[in-house]
Amino acid sequence: MTGVQTCALPISRYNRGLALRDLGRPDEALVDLQFVVDHEPENAPALYNLGNLMIAQGDTDAGTELVMKAVEIDPSLRGD
Repeated sequence: MTGVQTCALPISRYNRGLALRDLGRPDEALVDLQFVVDHEPENAPALYNLGNLMIAQGDTDAGTELVMKAVEIDPSLRGD
């Protein structure tokens, strides 16, 4: 079997998404982080990380929108 096995809990998918990102597997990371955002739309860290990953992948408009939403929910993500 190739690819990533599924796991249903958003926290598991969030952690795996970050791990996949760190392993240089951004396409798989996007799937997991999107799953989290779909199930927990107010999850600021997931929005922030998904947005930054999307920006890195070239989807700057959608990524910036997600980062801005994350900072609106949790201003500590602003990084001032």
